[in-house]
Amino acid sequence: MQKITFLFLSMILCSSILLAQTKTTKTQINPKAKTVAKPTAQVIKKPIIKKSMNDTIKAPGGMQIIITQQNKNPRAEDGDQVKVHYIGKLTNGTVFDQSVGKGEPFAFTIGSHTVIEGWDQGLKYLGKGEKATLIIPPSMGYGEADQGPIPANSTLIFDVELVDVVKPIPISLEGKDVITTTSGMKYYYIQKGNGRKTQNGDKVSVHYTGKLMTGKKFDSSLDRGQPFDVLLGQGRVIKGWEEALSLMNVGDKAAFVIPANLAYGERSVGGVIPANSTLYFEIEVLDAQPDKTHTGGDAVVEQKQVQSNVTAKCQPHPFNIAGKKIETTASGLQYIIVKKSGSGIKPTAGQTVLVHYTGSLANGKKFDSSLDRNQPLPFPLGQGYVIKGWDEGIALMEVGDCFRFVIPPALGYGELDKGAIPPNSTLVFDCELMGIQ
Repeated sequence: MQKITFLFLSMILCSSILLAQTKTTKTQINPKAKTVAKPTAQVIKKPIIKKSMNDTIKAPGGMQIIITQQNKNPRAEDGDQVKVHYIGKLTNGTVFDQSVGKGEPFAFTIGSHTVIEGWDQGLKYLGKGEKATLIIPPSMGYGEADQGPIPANSTLIFDVELVDVVKPIPISLEGKDVITTTSGMKYYYIQKGNGRKTQNGDKVSVHYTGKLMTGKKFDSSLDRGQPFDVLLGQGRVIKGWEEALSLMNVGDKAAFVIPANLAYGERSVGGVIPANSTLYFEIEVLDAQPDKTHTGGDAVVEQKQVQSNVTAKCQPHPFNIAGKKIETTASGLQYIIVKKSGSGIKPTAGQTVLVHYTGSLANGKKFDSSLDRNQPLPFPLGQGYVIKGWDEGIALMEVGDCFRFVIPPALGYGELDKGAIPPNSTLVFDCELMGIQ
């Protein structure tokens, strides 16, 4: 059972667009977190007085929560590691998945975007040992995606029991053999490998877990069961990661404390990393190989598909769309072709794409842009890591194309309040497809 995202590191390390999850299987509860663009995560204001048993709580986003077993334990919060038993049903009573009877509850970290939005938000109303029924609208579940036993646009009903809640433990370096680099980054080895040393130009495959110094986890590739690939020395991750990976050999596992000036500085990211945050990462290097697209290898097709130049060519932002034709898809997505490259290289589902973008509200107010960081956003296409409008829209493009997308709320964040993006917002994105990995 798994979900964003996200992978989240792609946005956390490379941009402020919130990616959110991994590829789902037919019986997974953690399909699509709806995140693209820099908005802060939704904050639920908990009722001061707990509702009575079997009363219906009307939560943000249209979700309903019915408490069926109550106690005085404190509520779960973002960053808590929880274990949950559940039975998932459609509104007609059909059970599509359950942990009950399998022996093991489902474990995840609240607020890590590794489950559907309805789970991330609904479980914050419960304490350890409490039970509830969550009635989750499509916008906080799988939306228009068909998930096998779960038809498109399904309202989901989950009977859940919060079996365990583990609070994060603050990070401490006491007793560790800590090395401090000239940049101010600190690290220590958890295990030493005997593989080749990483080099600039390598495609490095890693597993990682990222935390704040409070111990609150904000992302982990391990939660998704999918390693994260980095092209080292290309500036596609934060400076602290570039330095950290350059110190490691294949097989190494190390913990890094990255000061804010090597991470995001005064910027807050995704509502989960506050401004001026020192970050803690545990990183394990699984593999490192020279990347043929940068070393003149025999992968001619790959050389065409991946562009090492990450500077956007379509200027200015916002795009000039005067006289351009507006197209509308069956879903309601609107797009304008600003520039056709003629490359003929079109991404397919599962490939990692690199996109430069500027995101604005319908009134023209910008809420995020990769150009401000000079770092295009990488994400796996068609896997639910970004909002639906992005997955659909980017699939229409070829490498080098520049499109404007006008994304209705149903393909964006719907009724959710994402800080810089109000509920029910139509979103405008000027996008350039830089390459495909």
